[in-house]
Amino acid sequence: MYGLLTVWRKPFYFAPLAPGDRFINLTLSAESGNTTAMKCYTHKDTEAVAVCVHCGRALCAVCAAPSQSGRLVCSPACAAASKEMEESIASTRHKANRSARVNAYFCFGLGAIFVVSAVAMYFDIQSWPLSIFIGASGLGLCLAGMGFNRVAKRNTERGAT
Repeated sequence: MYGLLTVWRKPFYFAPLAPGDRFINLTLSAESGNTTAMKCYTHKDTEAVAVCVHCGRALCAVCAAPSQSGRLVCSPACAAASKEMEESIASTRHKANRSARVNAYFCFGLGAIFVVSAVAMYFDIQSWPLSIFIGASGLGLCLAGMGFNRVAKRNTERGAT
């Protein structure tokens, strides 16, 4: 099965990696329907085997260098930019996970306060419609807290810590 990759607003079709392969097969799709092999950005006569993850330049086997994360890049500058981008993504995931945990605790706490208030209100002022509304709101907040807790747990399992 072939996939589609758009680089420089041109469609590139690539074959998936076979077991043991390090590079992918890149071909440029012409509008007439025929395909030509994509060429390296630096070595114009060499067939490209990869694309830089940061700038999108086509790379031959000589130009393609793995970054610290194992992704293929064309230069140390692209490797540094790719590392910075990955650190930014990891930081965003960490903040989202922390936010989900805080939201879960907040919803649990507020839901418990609402449920206790509903019970107290029923026995104090004998207003069952208001007690039912506030109690149902408290249960809804507890359910929302359970949802946020599941999101935080799932993100932790996926490595967002």
